[in-house]
Amino acid sequence: MKLFNSAQIKDDLGGISDVTLYRWQKYEGFPEPKKIRGRRYWTDEQRSEDIPRWVDHQSKANHKL
Repeated sequence: MKLFNSAQIKDDLGGISDVTLYRWQKYEGFPEPKKIRGRRYWTDEQRSEDIPRWVDHQSKANHKL
């Protein structure tokens, strides 16, 4: 299992900030990372499936407004 740190995930999402990632996790249901020694890591499955699914869901939800 390959792990990706928050810098890699933020870059995948267009260079979002730490605060944006935190808010998405806390308030928007962004996939939760694994915590290892106080650091956040997402699995390759989360990166390739869960996060794109979340982004797609968010974009569809925002178009309904």
